[in-house]
Amino acid sequence: MDYYCISCQCGIEKKFCENLKSKLEEYPIDNDSDVIFPVKIMHERKKGTWKEVEQSLIPGYVILSTDLDILKICEICYGLKGYRYPLRYGDKTFKLRDRDLEYALWVSKNDGVILPSKAVWVPGEKIKIIEGPLKDFTGSIKKIFKRGHKLTVNLDFAGCINTVSLAVEFVEPLKEKIDLSH
Repeated sequence: MDYYCISCQCGIEKKFCENLKSKLEEYPIDNDSDVIFPVKIMHERKKGTWKEVEQSLIPGYVILSTDLDILKICEICYGLKGYRYPLRYGDKTFKLRDRDLEYALWVSKNDGVILPSKAVWVPGEKIKIIEGPLKDFTGSIKKIFKRGHKLTVNLDFAGCINTVSLAVEFVEPLKEKIDLSH
């Protein structure tokens, strides 16, 4: 199974994803394809009420996993409302690889939906994600948004520090220091 990133019109990714799935089901060759419109679930406060909302994880893109070759993919996508093009690398290849492939597999493992995380932290110290797609990652808090439910955190991904906007359902400050290293 190969993974591709397909660019589509921003704002209609969900509809494009549904249309591409339908078109793939109609395709005469037996194929085991899947299309994911990756979203993150965020908590937003509107008019005094907290609501869960879906936000695009990568606006203007869907992830396609398939055994079909790139020419068939383009043939199937052509004519779909909002279709732009499959992304390609500088060496003119289209299949996702390396960190891009790892990311696509991670999104796929989570069925394209990144739920809010739960974390514990010691003020002025590290934060540890205890539940959610980033479970067991540790890092340092950059910013806590006043309305709550959102943090900006520096997390270590494979030796690189990345700043991540994190939706949190529950953040528990701990009274004492604990080992957050594992």
